[in-house]
Amino acid sequence: MQLGRGNVLYSAKKGFLWGRITEIESITMRIYPLTASSSAHLQKVSALFDQWASSDRAHKMADGHSLLMETLLTDISIDCAAKSILDLGCGTGKFLVLAAAAGFPKTAGIDASVQMVRTAQQTASSADIRNGHFESLPWADQSFDQITSIEALYYCPDPAQAFREISRVLKLGGRFDLIIDFYAESQGTASWSQGLGFEIARLSTLEWVAIAQSAGFQTIQSRRIVNPDRENRLREWAPSVWYPTAKSYENYLSNGAFWLAA
Repeated sequence: MQLGRGNVLYSAKKGFLWGRITEIESITMRIYPLTASSSAHLQKVSALFDQWASSDRAHKMADGHSLLMETLLTDISIDCAAKSILDLGCGTGKFLVLAAAAGFPKTAGIDASVQMVRTAQQTASSADIRNGHFESLPWADQSFDQITSIEALYYCPDPAQAFREISRVLKLGGRFDLIIDFYAESQGTASWSQGLGFEIARLSTLEWVAIAQSAGFQTIQSRRIVNPDRENRLREWAPSVWYPTAKSYENYLSNGAFWLAA
């Protein structure tokens, strides 16, 4: 179903909000790359995820993304028997294991954290997993049928360059899917940078769409993934730097994750 810009449709059964963006207004982009030097920023990201990989935080974080992973795979795994897939910010490798089980015969991943890469190589031993950065992907042009990134691209100091690289390594007629909880309209995630201790890219949904269009993507679909178990999840809230108030956690659950498919 094609919906006009500004319209949404909600499915209680699937927990989706979705729409199709055919064109966007001229908007004023925020200044990116991030103000800090790219190398210094990536060192901070790598160091933090190295630390998380050495604890149970990494696996808990991956488990927390299960709804996003399963929702995405349900959508992209149709006729995937001959397709290759690359996951940007592969973390522990959980999504690559699920992708292989869903039928993708060739799986690959990249992560800025050396420790995460080691964990992923153990978890998804058949995948081609490399240490590196999204702005300079270590694969040849038109290598993949499908590229995904779940809760990772906002760590990138230059999202526009990352999208250009995604476009380069994606095969003609291929598809890219981005899913993130951290975006400007998500009121409940505003304190995440404070929790991390460094700046990350808090772009609006239209800014993400504009970046995709500037990299050459023409048909862009925008959706939201809303957890159908919000009421029970809200009961689990406890004060933290990530969600300092119950209202912030409620907003996070209600806003859902932004899903861009191009």
